[in-house]
Amino acid sequence: MDFKGYSFQHQGEKRDHLTFGNDFLPELERVVAAHSPNGSKYLEWGAGLSTLLLTDLASRCFGTVVSVEHNTEYADSVLSHVRHPATLQLFAVDLNGPRLSQSDTGLNYGTLPLSLGIDFDFILIDGRRRLECAYSAFVLASPPRL
Repeated sequence: MDFKGYSFQHQGEKRDHLTFGNDFLPELERVVAAHSPNGSKYLEWGAGLSTLLLTDLASRCFGTVVSVEHNTEYADSVLSHVRHPATLQLFAVDLNGPRLSQSDTGLNYGTLPLSLGIDFDFILIDGRRRLECAYSAFVLASPPRL
């Protein structure tokens, strides 16, 4: 796959296929293919170049990508470069969630996907609150296929 078309700008800063090294996107594609070859439901915390790749992969199998991002403007920058927007559910969510009282039950950045009722085939944690996201990912992951 040619990754040169994977790029977007946010606040004048360009992110492209080489931003995180020339092996980031090829390695992500390899890991998805190896561990979720028939997957169609992808979850990621932290939108960006991975979102562009995952939505392309999802479009091949009539799949969906749920992306959770904490920065609304950044999420909009990414969304404007997604080639297959119908495959993407992008949520811009506050890192802390509701803060009205100690007993708030509202969902936040790390827990929002728990409300969707989806067992995901592939989960990427590449954003904030990684430990909290890992706890949620454990609950959300599809059981391994034998």
